[in-house]
Amino acid sequence: MFKQALEDGGFDVDTFNDPRKTLKNFKPRLYDLIILDIVMPAMDGFKLYNQLRKIEPDIKILFLTASEKHRDVLSKEGYSKDLFLYKPISIIDLLKEVNKRVHVKN
Repeated sequence: MFKQALEDGGFDVDTFNDPRKTLKNFKPRLYDLIILDIVMPAMDGFKLYNQLRKIEPDIKILFLTASEKHRDVLSKEGYSKDLFLYKPISIIDLLKEVNKRVHVKN
């Protein structure tokens, strides 16, 4: 649903259900924004986040999660609260947030 909404909003979208495939297919300087879930098979979103940052330190990443428990964990570990959007989220709000992040310089 999110993929289709983002494509309808004018974005080119690649999706991967497995973080290992994400890493295998990741191409530096190709993506304007990476949207990650936290709970995934093989590795969690935080580990994938750190791996992607090693490859491309300035990549914009956003966590889309249904769990607010991670907010406190991230604050303690130095992650910005601005990295998170919480489900449920409307398609309109998701598009607004993605547009806002894509069009802001690092």
